[in-house]
Amino acid sequence: MKCKKKKFFFKTHFFPKSYEFLEQVDDYMLLRSTVNRIQKAKKIVETFILPGSPAEINLPQKTRVDVLEAYEDARLNKTPFLPTLFNAAQTIVHHE
Repeated sequence: MKCKKKKFFFKTHFFPKSYEFLEQVDDYMLLRSTVNRIQKAKKIVETFILPGSPAEINLPQKTRVDVLEAYEDARLNKTPFLPTLFNAAQTIVHHE
């Protein structure tokens, strides 16, 4: 993440789910192995993106659908698991 102050604010104040999501996405983006990226993406989707997930983050419906569709396309081998998979959601959370 570009802004350490924002990370600290998220972690220490009112947005622990947002902070954890951003941390997980940062980790995902650094992965080079496709297998590791697939596993990490699945964990992020199941934990933060799916409606009713344990740490569901607040996203506009269109963003949620777009991320889930991109994830599903990658999961079904229609597209690769790109480091940018969660960029739209990450941008929304950054601006909370």
